[in-house]
Amino acid sequence: MNQELDERFSIGNEIYARFSGIELSKPKTRLNKISLNSLYANNFEILGSSIYPSVEDELMLVYLLSESHLMVLYDQKTKEMFFALYTCSPEKDGRKTFDYFKKKMKKEPDWQSDSKAIVKKEVSLKEEKGYSSIHEAVEDLKLNPEDENYLSCVFYDIPEKNIDENKLEQIITKAVNVANPKPTTELVHRFDGQGYTYLHKSRRLFGGGHSYPGLKSFHQSVFGKVKHIVPVLASLEKTLESETRYLTLRKAA
Repeated sequence: MNQELDERFSIGNEIYARFSGIELSKPKTRLNKISLNSLYANNFEILGSSIYPSVEDELMLVYLLSESHLMVLYDQKTKEMFFALYTCSPEKDGRKTFDYFKKKMKKEPDWQSDSKAIVKKEVSLKEEKGYSSIHEAVEDLKLNPEDENYLSCVFYDIPEKNIDENKLEQIITKAVNVANPKPTTELVHRFDGQGYTYLHKSRRLFGGGHSYPGLKSFHQSVFGKVKHIVPVLASLEKTLESETRYLTLRKAA
């Protein structure tokens, strides 16, 4: 990644929301159409998509974008739905996409969070609180282990040997396999000259990771119970071997 791209993609946009009481006929077809149209509403470039039905009546829809990704999770039994959009584009912050999606759900979400993922350390130091460890962040944010949450974490000053795509894939796979339950679905995409995206899902636990080689940083977000997320982030913290032991952590709910 060159310096111009480093600056352009130094701040990501994240939108998460959880809905309840969502009734959809033909949910796979209907939800795919709504999701696609919501992305078109914000002029996102869709590189690919996948739909994963499961034996637990849970649908996961993933849309890989040139600007990053959208994940939609729908439980056909409980009628709960989770929306998670991450975009590194300064112009396309995802709000048009979410507004369209919410309109089609015909319900306000139980909760939603719009936040920034600052992946350039120099900017982060000026604008947000940093931590020396995951456990310090969890304690400071007073996270309840039994609560469900969407946690967004950025690790900085990662050695070049660990930001390498092949090594990074090993590190992330090891980390997400610490989770209980372990992922049942994993997706990987390499953006030529820009970085690497890794998406994963298990029952009630899913998330995505994004590398920024030119900035020596890595962003990981995970939804699930805090007690299941923290071991994943702690494993990343240990194996990424940040040279400064500096990270940021945000909670959505």
